[in-house]
Amino acid sequence: MSLDIDTRTIVGIYALNQWFNVKPFSVWIDAYDLCEVSPHLTFEETELGELGHGQITVYSLSELYRDFEYKPSTIQRRTEDEARFDNPSASCGICGILDNDSTIQEEIYFSLLEVKAFKCISKENAKKLCPQQYKTHL
Repeated sequence: MSLDIDTRTIVGIYALNQWFNVKPFSVWIDAYDLCEVSPHLTFEETELGELGHGQITVYSLSELYRDFEYKPSTIQRRTEDEARFDNPSASCGICGILDNDSTIQEEIYFSLLEVKAFKCISKENAKKLCPQQYKTHL
């Protein structure tokens, strides 16, 4: 049996030698890029398909991890009902909404390769904290 960590139940991420408290249902993994956009453009002007979108510069932060050797997963999916398996690569980033009582919602982004541990709550407690999300996502 493996230690499957459900991202929906994560409430803490240990990375860069410290703990980051995050809200349940707020963690996701995606490409680790930094987008530079002119502060004079509105968010609407820089959406894909709009004229301002061409003024975005995307920096692939995976270049910071050139020494990391990616190895594809050897576990293959047999049916659509089975989970997909993948190994982290230098281009994998992780993000979560910080749970820090700030009046402005803050998010944290960093390379998945920097993560050393996760703190999670049970699915039952996640259901109590976010009943609407639990109903549609779990």
